[in-house]
Amino acid sequence: MREPETTALINRTRQRVALSTAILASFLTPFMVSSVNIALPVIGDEFSLNAGTLGWIATAYLLAAAVSLVPVLVAILVVGHAPILLGTTRTPASRRREI
Repeated sequence: MREPETTALINRTRQRVALSTAILASFLTPFMVSSVNIALPVIGDEFSLNAGTLGWIATAYLLAAAVSLVPVLVAILVVGHAPILLGTTRTPASRRREI
């Protein structure tokens, strides 16, 4: 059985990892959308696209980001949130239980 201090340290570490992941994810989405919008003039010059088509590029990126949420949410429901957030492939059932 684990010591209470060790368990508290593990829980605190897991909370920090989950918080760091949430902060990173909430920063990355607007950052990537801004990056696409900043790159639009260069993309338009490179491919000789008009403003209407460039608007569709930004829309397509947002649509792809939104559509990818569904498979990720299904994976979280199937595997569990901890392995997804921690970036591991171990499922709770495969963990060794300590007695």
